[in-house]
Amino acid sequence: MPELELKETRNSLYFWNIIATIVFVVLVMKVVDIVGIEAVRTISHISPFYFLLVSFATFRMTRFLVADHITQWLRDLCMKSVTVKDSLTGAVFVRCEKPTKGLRRLISDLLGCPWCVGVWMAMAAIVLYYVAVTELFPVAWVIILVFGIAGAGELIYAVVVALL
Repeated sequence: MPELELKETRNSLYFWNIIATIVFVVLVMKVVDIVGIEAVRTISHISPFYFLLVSFATFRMTRFLVADHITQWLRDLCMKSVTVKDSLTGAVFVRCEKPTKGLRRLISDLLGCPWCVGVWMAMAAIVLYYVAVTELFPVAWVIILVFGIAGAGELIYAVVVALL
C-alpha cells in the first residue's frame, strides 16, 4: 500500500473511532439525563453481590458478541468477502477480510475487541440492573441472572481446565 493510502486509511479509522467515542459519551450522558441523578445514586449503592453478578453478566455478554459461534453472522456482516482461486487445484474459496476504512471497519474492529465491547456491555448491564432494581423492567433480572450465571460458569470451567 502506498504511503498516502495508508495515511488516508489511518485518518479514516481515527475519524470513526472519534465518532464512536462521541456516541458513547453522548449515550451515557443521555441515559443519565433520562433517568436522572437519583438513578446514579441507586446504581452507586450496588451491593457487592449484585456488582459481582453484573460483572459476570458483562463478561458473558461480551464473550457472546466477540467470540461465540452463534453471533458469527453478526461479525461477518461487517466483513468484506474476497473470492480466491487456488492456482493449483482451481478450487474457489471465499475469505473474509476487514474493510480498510469506514463504518464497517469500525464495527468490525469493535466486535473483534473484547475490551471495546466490554465497555459497551458494561453500560448495557448497568442499565439492565437499574431497570431491574427500579422494577421498570423486572424481566431484566432474568437476563442478568442468565448471563451472570453463564459468565461465572465459564470462568469456573476455565479455572478447572487450567488446573488440570
